[in-house]
Amino acid sequence: MIILAKAVKRRKGGGLLSLIVLILIGVLVFKFTFIMNSAIGFLNFNKEAIEKINVVELEDVIDLNMYDSDGKNLYVVNSSKLEKYDENGQVLWHKDIVNNNIILKSMNEETFIVDKNQGDIFKIDGDGKILNSKYALGNIDNFKVNEESYCSFLSTDKKKISVLNRDLENVTEIEINSGDVLDYDISRENNIVVVSVLDLNESSVITKIVVFDLDGKMVGAFNYNNRILYKLNIKGDKVIALGDDILFSFTIKDGDQWENRITEDLVAQEFLPNGDVTLFLREKEADLVESKMIKSLVTYDVDGNEKYRSEITDDLLAIYTLNDITVATLDKELLIFDGQGKLLSRKSVSDKIDDLRWISKNKFVVRSGQNLNFYKLN
Repeated sequence: MIILAKAVKRRKGGGLLSLIVLILIGVLVFKFTFIMNSAIGFLNFNKEAIEKINVVELEDVIDLNMYDSDGKNLYVVNSSKLEKYDENGQVLWHKDIVNNNIILKSMNEETFIVDKNQGDIFKIDGDGKILNSKYALGNIDNFKVNEESYCSFLSTDKKKISVLNRDLENVTEIEINSGDVLDYDISRENNIVVVSVLDLNESSVITKIVVFDLDGKMVGAFNYNNRILYKLNIKGDKVIALGDDILFSFTIKDGDQWENRITEDLVAQEFLPNGDVTLFLREKEADLVESKMIKSLVTYDVDGNEKYRSEITDDLLAIYTLNDITVATLDKELLIFDGQGKLLSRKSVSDKIDDLRWISKNKFVVRSGQNLNFYKLN
């Protein structure tokens, strides 16, 4: 019994000592982990979310475009040459050009160079080799390239839409007999061209949305009184239309599908490839103090559902969205928002921002005067 009692006492003493040791170890580990986490957090906090990786000084910038087969290239037109840069701002090649009234549009592996005044179009590959050309098409405006093997343009008098295939062969020409074209979109999948036409007279403002097939035959029309609809986008069987006071969709077969009224001032908009639309809206009340004016970044999906609405304090000038990241610009500042409209970071820049384009999923370029500033999101 005595031996057993002593054994029990030793076991109790050892258990207490073990408990004390465990507590001390826990405290030490906790403190170490806390210190490490704090240090990591401090380092991350001090790491720039937006990092400038290169600056390129240019002469007489005319246009920028950066969509290529790998999504990581930038085309720049100067007054005397066409240059191609990689995503880090390194020149890949350049070619001399003569004209200084150029439009650039790219899709996949093809880039189109358009002389707006002469009406000449050249298609080049990623190495700058000319694949096809077409000449003397007349004054060209609003040149577009879509993913369905078509390119198209509007005549500068806004009375004719020309549709070409990717080999620059004629597909159709659509004459607009009355009014001026505000916007248009093409769907090879649905075999249609949808055109927004503004018709003004002394007593009314009417926007007509006219639907043609790819043979140039009118197959439908919708009239919207006292409304200006300046942006169209075809996604699947839906046509999404945007005006100053409304965002809505319709189908050619069934008519209107949904609508969202816009009661604020529409300052900036971005149509995304998946059919989403992001808007920057500012409260209309003119007598409100600027700092108290409600401003919102809002995104709608292709079915008209509001994905998020985020109130912000800044008066954004333009928005540029890729995937779930939106870069917004002020006069001399960049703001980064996530896919829910949450402000992730902001960065001041030294010069006025003139243009911004995405190059890849985490890199974009900002033009400020004659400088191209290449940025990376960390």
